[in-house]
Amino acid sequence: MRLFPDKITARIPRSLEAKFVGLATIIIAGFSLLGNTWVVYLYQNQILMNGDLRAAQLAQTTASGIINTLLYEELGLIHEGGLIENEMKDLVEKDNTHVKRMNLYDGTGHLHYTSEYSQFANHSPGVRLTPPFTRLVRDTVIWKGRDYEYYLPLHIYGKQMGVLQIVFSRQQDFIRIARFRHVMLWVSLVVFITGVILAFIIARTLARPIKDLAGQMASVRDLSRAAPVRVTRGDEIGVLQKSFGQMLERLKTLDHQREKEQQALIQTEKLASVGTLVSGLAHEINNPLAGIQNCLRRIENHPENIEQTRKYAQLMASALSRIDDIVTSLLNFTRKRDMSILPVNLNQILDATLNLLEMQKTAANIRFRKRLADPLPQASGDAQYLSQVVMNLLLNAMDEMPEGGEITLETGADESRVFMKIRDQGSGIPKPIQHKIFDPFFTTKPTGKGTGLGLSVVHSIVEQHQGTIDFDTGPDGTTFIVALPRYPGEHSPASLLSGAILAGGKSSRMGTDKAWMDFRGKPLIQRALSVLKDYVDDLMIIANQTTAYEELGYPVYPDTIPGCGPLGGIYTALQKSRREHCLVLACDLPFVTQKAFALLQERMSAADVVLFQSESGLEPLCAIYHQQCLPVIEQQLQQGDYKIHNFLQRVQTTIIDLREVGDKLSSIQFTNLNSPEDIPR
Repeated sequence: MRLFPDKITARIPRSLEAKFVGLATIIIAGFSLLGNTWVVYLYQNQILMNGDLRAAQLAQTTASGIINTLLYEELGLIHEGGLIENEMKDLVEKDNTHVKRMNLYDGTGHLHYTSEYSQFANHSPGVRLTPPFTRLVRDTVIWKGRDYEYYLPLHIYGKQMGVLQIVFSRQQDFIRIARFRHVMLWVSLVVFITGVILAFIIARTLARPIKDLAGQMASVRDLSRAAPVRVTRGDEIGVLQKSFGQMLERLKTLDHQREKEQQALIQTEKLASVGTLVSGLAHEINNPLAGIQNCLRRIENHPENIEQTRKYAQLMASALSRIDDIVTSLLNFTRKRDMSILPVNLNQILDATLNLLEMQKTAANIRFRKRLADPLPQASGDAQYLSQVVMNLLLNAMDEMPEGGEITLETGADESRVFMKIRDQGSGIPKPIQHKIFDPFFTTKPTGKGTGLGLSVVHSIVEQHQGTIDFDTGPDGTTFIVALPRYPGEHSPASLLSGAILAGGKSSRMGTDKAWMDFRGKPLIQRALSVLKDYVDDLMIIANQTTAYEELGYPVYPDTIPGCGPLGGIYTALQKSRREHCLVLACDLPFVTQKAFALLQERMSAADVVLFQSESGLEPLCAIYHQQCLPVIEQQLQQGDYKIHNFLQRVQTTIIDLREVGDKLSSIQFTNLNSPEDIPR
């Protein structure tokens, strides 16, 4: 049986801070109430006791005076009456005595004197004390509401002369007590509020480091990027901080080991896939080589035939290009590198992977049927790793059809995902093993035919991409569905790239900074800024002298290693970049537009450097560089080698030949301006 409904208990704060404040509030309220009651009780007793003492003293003093007067009257020493009445009147009329009324009864108990003259004038001999008070032996007090009556027996030499009745009012004492109770109520309220505020401050002080530590715990999403835990206290909370920091370091170590093992498994399966491709790729390479040899023999036999030589030269160039494509695709597929999430096109990945399987599909009597959505939104992923996903799924599909058949490849997208489907015409996956197909080392293939890692690696790669993989199987075939997140910045390259303008320094031909040379009414540096600032949101300037560029409103950095030329500027740009990729642009290229940047970005997923090749050669000063280039550049600079072309031979590059992109960059000219004399050219 629940004492409180769920809706009520859900509103009760459960944080440590709220619990502490709530408990402290209850304790402070309880002690304030008890303290207030106890103090008021003590004060009330003190006031009443003091009043009783004063009343008793006044009663005794008054009784002594009256006894003397009665004695003098009985001895005949006083003959004039009215002394007792006057004394009674004076006591009643004084405010500080709190006497309300006085009566004097004779020895028989009849009223003899009174402070109320009207009663004295009209009293009859029958008015007398009740029998218990007629013969009093000692003083007696009777409470009547807020008044009390003192009865004092009057004795002269053992003879009772009468009884004195004094009625005292306690009204003033109770007024004082009520005022004190009111004051104490406000004091208790102030103490309560102050205590709650102090409890809140103490709770915040004590709970803040715990909340900070809890926030650090909750913020750990990626162990590799988790910040170290700082121990800021020397108490138990500091011990907790230290323990959490040690636990986090152990988790980082375990996660790093797990990643290394996972990468090793991925690389192992990748090499296994390459083993499957080798025979077909060898045939793909041998055919163009045989054609080249045949062309060379014909040219050798008829060197004078220029037309034939030109024809065979074109054929050899085409064959060499085919070999280069095959080798490049194979190198990109087998290369081991860290995962880098970028916008990728699944259609391009499927086409590139199918090229590697050209011979296998022919030998196995496999037909590929493509239903690719066009246009297809970009997905978030790493093209190289996703190529392995496609390769493994296609090889599995081919193994499921030993007699040949058709494999259907389909792509599509919804509001949040981009998906691809690969369907074979095999016999399906038996139900008893469907839950095991993604387990490592589980395989239904004969010994030596498979590693059992294919689908496990596929599942791991898709999970690392924050995607999902599922399958639909039946007796007429199996369909694997891979869904990946759509790239959020699909039309916003600023979220991917940093931008760096190499402003250089003082030109030997001009005697001043080339960046400030006027071209068509605007300095070169401002032209470069205007074309790049709308494409990236992390923009910087690299210059030898930074002061001249500070007025432009962008971060300006000097070369980290001065005197190294453009390669030093690229090195500094990659060091300062807040993104993995940095788009580098020399300020003296005024004809470059954002079309060039967009094409570079399309090709940047599988290489360290993406650059153009124009009629003049490679264009490394309008290119995209990955931060993985930093150690290579640093090693080369330490060797005293400042040539960019030597650096490009040491990294993986993607070269975009302007002759192959057609009209996409027909308006782009990589003409640089070194002096005003170059402007007419």
